[in-house]
Amino acid sequence: MVKTKIISWNTNGLRTRFKNGELEPIYAEEPDIILFQETRAQYNQLNKKLTENNEYTINCIPGETNRSAGLAIFSKSQPKTIKKFINKPKDVTKGRFANIKYPNFTIIQVYGPTGAGNKDKMDEKVSFFKEILTLAKKLENENVIIIGDFNMAHNEIDTANTNKKPGFTDEEREFFNKLESYNYIDTYRNSNPEKTVYTNWKSDKAREENNGSRFDYAYVSKSLKEKVDKSEILTNITSTKNSPIVLELDL
Repeated sequence: MVKTKIISWNTNGLRTRFKNGELEPIYAEEPDIILFQETRAQYNQLNKKLTENNEYTINCIPGETNRSAGLAIFSKSQPKTIKKFINKPKDVTKGRFANIKYPNFTIIQVYGPTGAGNKDKMDEKVSFFKEILTLAKKLENENVIIIGDFNMAHNEIDTANTNKKPGFTDEEREFFNKLESYNYIDTYRNSNPEKTVYTNWKSDKAREENNGSRFDYAYVSKSLKEKVDKSEILTNITSTKNSPIVLELDL
């Protein structure tokens, strides 16, 4: 078995994080795979000093614009394939989804819409996650990791904001219930059944007051449950409104 360390982080602008030297704490963790969300960048917009990092191969999936969404996959070993769509090739998700295939496991990288603003936006969010559930059901007997910033919390222990607004509505929470009915495991909660730690805060003041939500998750399929060594939240990294999460497995 090979120990594999994965870090997932909503960067709120990958170019800004690199310019400010804020990727260094991530590199210091020595991950094998880094999954960035809300990168707001295409590959050709990244600084050459970043793309010429020989330790990682870099794949970018841009968002609809350079001001929204976007994913990046930094990997020490090149994935076999990376798909930008959930179930149908024509349904590209504009920088919010990646199906990353390695020889003995698959990563589903997620950056969920907020669902805020109006009913249509919430309907789009619910539809997005229903498609992911369809895929998760199809893959439930394989080695699968579903990870990223979901922009919603599961249970009351996962949020200080239990007011049924976007981020904690019954419709959104049903995604987690369904996913777990397919035998996927919330790795952080499985290791910390009663611990209240968040990954997202709306402001620095909210972070100081610990008035946040756990929006970032690392789920694994049943076959990987016993292979999880560690699932943590890097609360010491505070350069964006989201803290990175870490998942370590023996694969």
